[in-house]
Amino acid sequence: MPITAINEVDLVIGKLEYLLFFIISKFYLSRQRDHLEDLLRTLTPERIKIGDAMLWAIDHAEAADEIIDCITESLSIPQTPTHKKVNHMI
Repeated sequence: MPITAINEVDLVIGKLEYLLFFIISKFYLSRQRDHLEDLLRTLTPERIKIGDAMLWAIDHAEAADEIIDCITESLSIPQTPTHKKVNHMI
């Protein structure tokens, strides 16, 4: 079946929709990563703080790889005090 002008327009629209979805997803993930970094920076051994961080991670489980990367990065920063690193591992 030959590709018609309408089929080509449909293909272009489909590609644009995919590109827009990709851009919006990346922006959303960037904002969520910033939020996780803020959570980790302010994490203390208080039960409520750790609970909030754990709930956030569960709510965003679809991004588990990104969450693990972020926590791993926070643990590898030499300037981070040891007690903060322990909080991140809980």
